[in-house]
Amino acid sequence: RNGQWLTQHGAPFFERFRGQYIAVSEGEIFASSDALGAQSLAKQKHPDDEPFVQYIPQERYERIYAC
Repeated sequence: RNGQWLTQHGAPFFERFRGQYIAVSEGEIFASSDALGAQSLAKQKHPDDEPFVQYIPQERYERIYAC
């Protein structure tokens, strides 16, 4: 559920939090320099929800998908 939310609403956050880890919980973004820090911030605010954690690379990469 939190991963889906990020897919639908995350574009502005990918620019804002480059080089950081983000955790999504209950429609809120929590950022930190490490994955456990981001997860901890999300769990403090929403202890009953399992956050979705993702690293946002510093550089922007083009992705090519081939069949």
